[in-house]
Amino acid sequence: MEEVELHDVSQRNIILFASILGTIKEGVFISGTDSFPMVGDPIFSVSDSILNAIFSSTGDHLVTLGSVNNFPKSKPFLDLKGLLTSHLAILGNSGSGKSTTMRVLVDSIHAVKDKLNPLFKMFIFDLHGDYSELEFASEIYVKDCHVPLNKLSLEDWEATLLPSEKIQKMILRQAVSSISEIKDNHDIGLNDMKSALNQAIEAYKGRQSVGKSAYTQTASLMTKFDDLERRYGNENGILNVNHGQALTLKKQDDAFLNSKFFVINLEGIDDDALRMVTNYLAREIFDFNYHFDRTDRNNMPFNYLYLDEAHRYVRKYEGETTIFEKIAREGRKFNVYLGVISQVPSELSPVVMGMIGSYFIHRIQNAIDIDFIRRNVPSATAELMMRLPNLPVGTALLSGSSFKIPFELSVNCGEYGNSSSSLNPIIKEKDKCDAK
Repeated sequence: MEEVELHDVSQRNIILFASILGTIKEGVFISGTDSFPMVGDPIFSVSDSILNAIFSSTGDHLVTLGSVNNFPKSKPFLDLKGLLTSHLAILGNSGSGKSTTMRVLVDSIHAVKDKLNPLFKMFIFDLHGDYSELEFASEIYVKDCHVPLNKLSLEDWEATLLPSEKIQKMILRQAVSSISEIKDNHDIGLNDMKSALNQAIEAYKGRQSVGKSAYTQTASLMTKFDDLERRYGNENGILNVNHGQALTLKKQDDAFLNSKFFVINLEGIDDDALRMVTNYLAREIFDFNYHFDRTDRNNMPFNYLYLDEAHRYVRKYEGETTIFEKIAREGRKFNVYLGVISQVPSELSPVVMGMIGSYFIHRIQNAIDIDFIRRNVPSATAELMMRLPNLPVGTALLSGSSFKIPFELSVNCGEYGNSSSSLNPIIKEKDKCDAK
């Protein structure tokens, strides 16, 4: 066989992978098809006009976030109703653009606020101040408030202290039960909870069957509580009932009632207190709608909990159903929806992820996370999974029930892209001259 040098080759064989997405009939895109091309049929690359035909029949023509990747002239409208009537997830490695996508999405929804239900409320849980530049949003500083301990449920305390099975859970359950008998008469403080825990522990130790390991178990539970008290029970601590106003997302003042967008500033809150605060706030919102008069359902609020760094508190805990899992399963019936933003999707609750209807997936390179997405995201074909590790910054794969077809979107970040960019540790020559 004659060898041919590369520079002499005038043609190249290129292998392409294609999937059937739908059919365009009379200028309207219809997902799926009842006929398939035959071997030898001609294939053409997609044009802007075809893309426009596909996306012009999609959505309610209210929100667009950017252009189809590699097709800058095609700027599809998204189905805003679909996005706002399903749980959504924005996933991607650090620096891939997920926070920017979230800001652009919220800003785009705010731009059509007059089209939203008057009872619409969106709460963004912000752990690093990434959403402080959403100037139209009201900001709630958690550190300026105190968590009303008399409103905490057993599930809130379990999420905070992460008790081990059997002994610690039994003690915690007994302590919370005894607290509930007095909480209606006065505000509960950390001392009340500590006393209830000690009483439950002493009652348990009084049993004849208690062994040495049980003492270790009870001691470790109190160590967790004491550590929480040390960090947050001081004069300016969020667990001091005399510090600031009680934390709530159900205020009745005019400023709150007239706002639709809120940033919950959680900066400086460590994981233990973070689990307490997020669980309490999520449950407060869900319980309000859950107990809403069903005969007056048209006046039930629409509440959206968009959770940044969700892998730190929306996790699966052995043997327990968390409030986030409950909202994921039942929230749609009660107008409560989740938005999960995370850089480590494999650490998120599989129950929550299994109920996501809209995915925005940025670059992901970790094999464990890619495998998690492959198993949990609809339309996540092998070809799409191959693209994820190489997606450009600011480009996301959109998939799920809110999108007629999965596609890549280049997000038009505008001014929101600057706050997420990494600072350069290398001084440029111009900067050197300016510094002299």
